[in-house]
Amino acid sequence: YSRSGLAGLAGLAEQGFFPDDSGMQNQVPGNIENLTGDRPRGLGLSFLLTLRAFGDMGLTGSAGSAGSAGSANRSHLASLLRVPERSIIGCRQTHSRRVAAVDVPGEEAAGSGSVAGRTGRTGDVGGKGTAGSGGTGGKGSAGTGGAEDTGHIEADGLGSVAGCTGGTRRTGAAGDAGHIEADGLVTSNPDLLMSVTVADCMPIYLYTSDGRVFGVLHSGRRGTGIAQEAARLVESRYGYSKSELHFVLGPSIGSCCYRVDRATAEGFAGEFGAQTLLWKGEDPYIDLVKANASLLQEAGLSYSIRHECTACTLRYGSNRREGASLYTRMLAVAGRFAGEAGAV
Repeated sequence: YSRSGLAGLAGLAEQGFFPDDSGMQNQVPGNIENLTGDRPRGLGLSFLLTLRAFGDMGLTGSAGSAGSAGSANRSHLASLLRVPERSIIGCRQTHSRRVAAVDVPGEEAAGSGSVAGRTGRTGDVGGKGTAGSGGTGGKGSAGTGGAEDTGHIEADGLGSVAGCTGGTRRTGAAGDAGHIEADGLVTSNPDLLMSVTVADCMPIYLYTSDGRVFGVLHSGRRGTGIAQEAARLVESRYGYSKSELHFVLGPSIGSCCYRVDRATAEGFAGEFGAQTLLWKGEDPYIDLVKANASLLQEAGLSYSIRHECTACTLRYGSNRREGASLYTRMLAVAGRFAGEAGAV
């Protein structure tokens, strides 16, 4: 990345310009990466990823990472984007394929996808041209349906698992990450920003061809396939076809660094294909990019790739490189905003 000086943003030690995939340059703080391409930018959307230098963005606090610091960093981000902090919606990530639709904060979040080996139920909502109750529309207005969880696995980082519970999901207040148990968020509300944390797992951004529905997903090894769940939810809730939906695969741990044991590798290859493994002698390495790209291609879904390895690229937070007690959770954000990092 080429960089040039940018003055006027207080509190940032490093500032600059980051290029996008078209070769044009977007103004963003130097410790936020802009992954927005021409197509979403033309629709007024931006896809961002805070970098390691921005600080930990977790709210629950991993070992060695206080939730209060993550909250302060989120407040700092909101001030840079010039949005209310409560408009940045997060979730309690579960390393599942669960995707929640959040159109009206505080109401039930309709969802789709598997949680802890079971399948969530999609709420009844209005479809294309049909008004539901109380929701914000995609094609026509989609109402807010009910969603049911039969269980979840709480995890905060690659390979860190801590127990199972069950219950009904409710969004609570806007921005309250403790109330939405999912690994992906979508919305048709232009006043909300969707976010997930990543630290070697892959952020996957998505948007419809008219820009009215957008979101972001957290896809690690156990969550591979979440993009298809998001596509099903967008189709059923908002009435869009697969040809109207686009995905962006962001930075994650690469096949250069994602070494796993043989049993894990064989299980992953059995589900997603032998092409998703790279063998270095007797050691297997998982390729998350190939796994996700293959699934999207098989499903007939459009995608682009903005990938670098988070484990061997120092500007990214990485559970594998930094260690489970010190890793930096980055925040992947999708939405519309008018601040320094906005695509205006």
